[in-house]
Amino acid sequence: MVIASTNSVLFASPSLNANSVADVIRAAKARPGLLNYASQGLGTSAYWAIELFKHQAGLDIVHIPYNDYGQQTSDLLGGDISLVAVTVPQAFGLIGTGRLKPLAVTGSMRSSALPLVPTMREAGVGGYEAATWYGLYAARGTPIGVINAINAAFKTALESSDVKTRLMSIGLEPVGSSPEYLRDYLAQDTVKWANIMKASGIQP
Repeated sequence: MVIASTNSVLFASPSLNANSVADVIRAAKARPGLLNYASQGLGTSAYWAIELFKHQAGLDIVHIPYNDYGQQTSDLLGGDISLVAVTVPQAFGLIGTGRLKPLAVTGSMRSSALPLVPTMREAGVGGYEAATWYGLYAARGTPIGVINAINAAFKTALESSDVKTRLMSIGLEPVGSSPEYLRDYLAQDTVKWANIMKASGIQP
């Protein structure tokens, strides 16, 4: 089953004067190859969130890897970095600067922690979804009766107000899917990200 998922949150540097995702797209298309974005390196959720954005919006934006989150934030505020995608808990820190506005969340649904922030789909990037999700797996050959019993137990736990509150406090959205949903979602996600890897020029 999918236990929970979480969004990343897209921010633009104040120097970009972007109040929406549409503003970012216009700025990027007006200056191809001149805008950039930061992440903690290839393969991180922040990296893939913006690579998917680039791919689906047809943008030419340069990736700049950082190993220092504090420096990344400083450079975003200073205008050396154009865009970042950060986790929901990190987003609160950026919002707290008073100079940065969250433009969109990357999942298919809004974040309960940031209910006024639109999804990328709502912001005009059709079909976009770059959520980080957490699944529960069993060993191959586990009897279906055992799988269904474990699934039911986890669903019950995820419906608990205490569990929901705890998950949401760290930026996670409870899901509690069926085993079949996880199987199909994993297959679709694998194809989607393989295509984005190819489009980004990353070799396995």
